[in-house]
Amino acid sequence: MPARLVRPPATLSRRSRPRSFHGRSFLTVLLPALLLVGCDESSEIVDPPAPSTPTTLVLSTDEVLLSFLGASESVNATVLDQRGEPMDGQTVLWSVPDEAVATVDGDGVVTAQADGVTELIATSGALSASTRVDVRTGWQSVEAGRGHACGLWGHGVAFCWGDDGFGQLGSGMVGEGVATPAPVAADVLFETLALGDAHSCGLSTGGQVLCWAWNAVGQLGSGDVAPSRATPSPVDSDETFVQVTAGAYHTCALTEDDAALCWGGGGGFDDGRDLALGFEPPEDCSTPGPSFSNRCSRVPREVSGGIDFQELSAGLFHSCGIATDGQAWCWGWNRGQLGNGENHADDPEGTAPGYASPVLVDGALEFATISAGNAHSCGVTAAGQGWCWGEEIAQTGALGIGDAVGVSVPTPVDAPATFTRVRSARINSLYNQYSCALDDGGAAWCWGANRNGQLGATSVESCEVVGGQIPCTLSPDPVDSELTFVHVAVGLEFTCGVDMDAGAWCWGINDAGQLGNGGGPGSGVPVPVNTPPAPGDPEV
Repeated sequence: MPARLVRPPATLSRRSRPRSFHGRSFLTVLLPALLLVGCDESSEIVDPPAPSTPTTLVLSTDEVLLSFLGASESVNATVLDQRGEPMDGQTVLWSVPDEAVATVDGDGVVTAQADGVTELIATSGALSASTRVDVRTGWQSVEAGRGHACGLWGHGVAFCWGDDGFGQLGSGMVGEGVATPAPVAADVLFETLALGDAHSCGLSTGGQVLCWAWNAVGQLGSGDVAPSRATPSPVDSDETFVQVTAGAYHTCALTEDDAALCWGGGGGFDDGRDLALGFEPPEDCSTPGPSFSNRCSRVPREVSGGIDFQELSAGLFHSCGIATDGQAWCWGWNRGQLGNGENHADDPEGTAPGYASPVLVDGALEFATISAGNAHSCGVTAAGQGWCWGEEIAQTGALGIGDAVGVSVPTPVDAPATFTRVRSARINSLYNQYSCALDDGGAAWCWGANRNGQLGATSVESCEVVGGQIPCTLSPDPVDSELTFVHVAVGLEFTCGVDMDAGAWCWGINDAGQLGNGGGPGSGVPVPVNTPPAPGDPEV
């Protein structure tokens, strides 16, 4: 019998056996590879995150500014951990060192109690943070236009009152004039305000100029042809400004780089009245009447000449500025108000009716402040001497030199006082040829036409103008008041000022409620402007 081949006992089938890999088991090769993958550097074991530790306490604001007694602002505090991430559930305690100025509740709501400066302190465990609390109420400045006035309250909250025929009160309404301060519809705080004939402008605390109301000749600087705007809108410029000044129908502003920019229009007569911008107006404008130019600039453009200025003043049909070296320059219509020795009313040929670029004021004087008025200009030198020049259009003593005659170069004001500032009336009217100034003791002085009591003093002369005799003063007289003023402004036959206790006062005509005292007859002596309503009051 043939022998049979005997196979060894099988424990695995061929299908279930490990496949060989060059004579070695596949598992023998795979297992060390898996071990190598598990030991890759990118797969290092990471320690668990450290517990959050409070390391910093931050507040939601760097400063709390409150402009009304009883006004509140909520401040938030956040605790951050070592990674800068906010931590929830942290207890914060609040305190104010001087609770006579402001108080704070447990939620960080600060409430104004009295004018002053204190500190808001937040603590959380060992952490603390603080911010300044500044409570400032009262009027900071008041400006005057044709029939309206505006003022800054507290930290720069704007209020206006009087005529609103073009929306010059900035409330969003047109024609709703008021005789007491009403809030301007603007979500900004203002540094200063400037009022023209029927337009208003303000410089925000951020260096932006916003304007509102009449815009027929581009005096709002917004670049559009809308005849008016009832709420503030920014001028069409990316510049950062440090000053704004409004003439009757044009506006000028000074940039942080000392450049002068102007926009708007002027008079329609071919005698230089449309040159108050400091350049040839490049645009055609609508003409609301024969007294206005059909040339204007609807956006800010730089005054020609490349002069670095420290102060600007826009008048009726001319403008002036003080250069950084103290010299005064003026441009525009010239009936002597440019101060360069010329009066183009005396030019029978009319060959040089005005200047479209600045001309140097004669006298080599160093000015500290300047004001361009109706047909005259005034300035105060560094030594406190008042000087005026220009035409006596109505012969009412607008120059304050003791005589009702015009001069085309700076002439000393006939006053026994040294001045710190001066303002010349710039609204177009024969009865509005006057100026006011503050002396170094805070007394207000005025001179010129006094038909409606705008000088705030008893006139000692009578001047003849078209329509008859009107009261006037040829030399400065003190305003009939014991008040100490820090600010003064002149409009159309009314004047306003702010005293050292932050009270606002106005005097003169009150036919549109421009004195801000609730209405009634005009006054030949200062009367107090009403306190404005705080936000949330029913009047707002």
